[in-house]
Amino acid sequence: MKKTTLTPEAFVRAWERAGSVEDVCDATGLSRRNVVIRSWAYRKAGVNLKQLLSDALQRRGRKPTVNAGALNKVIAGLRRRKSAK
Repeated sequence: MKKTTLTPEAFVRAWERAGSVEDVCDATGLSRRNVVIRSWAYRKAGVNLKQLLSDALQRRGRKPTVNAGALNKVIAGLRRRKSAK
């Protein structure tokens, strides 16, 4: 497989313009695995990438099942309790 070098800025631009993970793959030449891993790593580093679904999930009408806002409130509460000890 051909190695594709892509700057973080170019990846983020492709991600934000895309409607699905597959669109990012098409735009960048990266494999699906590489796109998913890179998006995970960027989010972990604090990059606010929009949520994208795969084409298959979009066809089935699926939506993300995780409520990040609610989970972040749980985490904040746990951290407050831990720091109060």
